[in-house]
Amino acid sequence: MSDIIHFSTDGWYARCAEAFTCENVGRIAEAAGRYWHGSAPGGVVYVGFDARSGAREAAECAAAELAAVGLRVVMASEALPTAAVAHAMTRDLSAVGCFMVTGSSYPAGYLGVKLRDMRRGDDLRGFLDDIEQLIEPEYASASGPWSRADLLTAYRDEVASYFSSSDDAVDACTVVYDAMYGVGSACVPSMLSDMGARVLEMHGCGDQGAAAMCSNPAEPWIDECERAVAACDALAGFATDSDAERMGAVDEDGRYIDPDVVASLVLAYLVQVRGLHGRVVAGVASSNTLRRTAEMLGCRVVVKPVGYTYIYEELHRSDVLLATDGQGGICIPKHSRERDGILAVAALTDLMVRTGKGLKQLSRELVERVGESWYGQRDVRLRMEQVEMLNAMLPGVNPRAVAGRVPAAVSHMDGLRLAFDDGAWLLLRPSRVDPVVRVYAEASSIEERDLLLDAAAALARGAIE
Repeated sequence: MSDIIHFSTDGWYARCAEAFTCENVGRIAEAAGRYWHGSAPGGVVYVGFDARSGAREAAECAAAELAAVGLRVVMASEALPTAAVAHAMTRDLSAVGCFMVTGSSYPAGYLGVKLRDMRRGDDLRGFLDDIEQLIEPEYASASGPWSRADLLTAYRDEVASYFSSSDDAVDACTVVYDAMYGVGSACVPSMLSDMGARVLEMHGCGDQGAAAMCSNPAEPWIDECERAVAACDALAGFATDSDAERMGAVDEDGRYIDPDVVASLVLAYLVQVRGLHGRVVAGVASSNTLRRTAEMLGCRVVVKPVGYTYIYEELHRSDVLLATDGQGGICIPKHSRERDGILAVAALTDLMVRTGKGLKQLSRELVERVGESWYGQRDVRLRMEQVEMLNAMLPGVNPRAVAGRVPAAVSHMDGLRLAFDDGAWLLLRPSRVDPVVRVYAEASSIEERDLLLDAAAALARGAIE
């Protein structure tokens, strides 16, 4: 019996040698190929892969299937970021889409597929749904001719051109960069060095240990980077995931910085240093820090459901300055509509080089201006049928009080979000693909935040009892 393939908000992922096989990748490629060839016969499709074991082979399988339907297929000659494949697609007028094989921020032993369509960027969810419907239950292998090309250099040169060594540089700063055995190793160290930073790299692409590491640039997986920063007196530490789409940051004390604080610093850099302006797009679970920073800088915030497919659709409007998924994925549409951890790392490094300040001081100064708040998330594990039941029930749930608080506003955009008069809020969001209800909360103290998280978790369980 063939596996059911369903695209989440960030692609399709599975464990290698189980659901992730060349057969299933071929089924996806054949469906995408028929779709693209039907809308633009003979169009160009770009295929990429990250540095994980098996990614290149799966990409070659996809390239052959795509070519078999009559598309012109150009595959990357080396492992590279998702942003680089999308860069090649968007700069080719004959391109119809791109196909990326990557483990992204999933644990070692996982791989997945991301698809982008050149013509339906403002309807990515609809495009992925259409591809799902075209996937055949059985795999009939086919093969056509395809070519290889260097897709990395043009992307790397364009990003580097934004950050040429500046006369405003105060002093060289030392940063630790953890590539997490991913493709960022091919770009980040040399780029940051050219900007005037001293770079200490760890877990480079090809180093031993990749098979045991989860390349998620967040705690606890970023712990080694935290220790390295503290040990070598660096001003900051950065990490990127397998395809350098998401990034994480560590201050000079070796403390992990909340992703929305990082996004807020990048936003402030774009407005105050680069002189740019525009809207900010974020998920419904975004923090008060990000929203207040945007307000302080004169940027309107557009809130979307959680998941990059929903954010991506908003990026086709020309006035978006920055978008963030709240998990370290930051997009600057002026450069690309993809999340780009390399670009975000370069922006923060440029900010430190120009000011001579480390991430600790920059974060503290930001919080002093917008106010401190405490953000948290938990996963409530239930049976899948319970999660589906809760998802169906939540639109009718309007509690009069939670944790002794009366909601000032209620939203059912994506789950259930309750906002309170003092700026505190909580969110329940059933997962679309996993047996989990994700609960979020933010308040002016850790104690109040935890009370809201407890209440949200109890509400998730109690609603189905």
